[in-house]
Amino acid sequence: MPHLSKLLTDLKGKGFDIVSINLNGKDETPLIAKLWREQGYGMRCALGGVPVAEKYRVPGPPVNYLVAANGKILGVLQGFDEAALRKTLALAGVE
Repeated sequence: MPHLSKLLTDLKGKGFDIVSINLNGKDETPLIAKLWREQGYGMRCALGGVPVAEKYRVPGPPVNYLVAANGKILGVLQGFDEAALRKTLALAGVE
């Protein structure tokens, strides 16, 4: 998570955002809010557990969806590969 928060900070103002999906469910909202606050994460977190994961066809954590401002999915990356994330963003004009 710290690497995603850093990536978001690095690309601030470039039309890029990160939304994390918590698969544990809404009952963990206070715990997640506390973690986000303590760690200083800049990205948002979608809560809702498995129903949210099923709706967005999340294959399993960690997965990164790169979504354009118009809602078009630019890329889906399983795991964390900063080089692949940056390459996909660069192809979309976010550098």
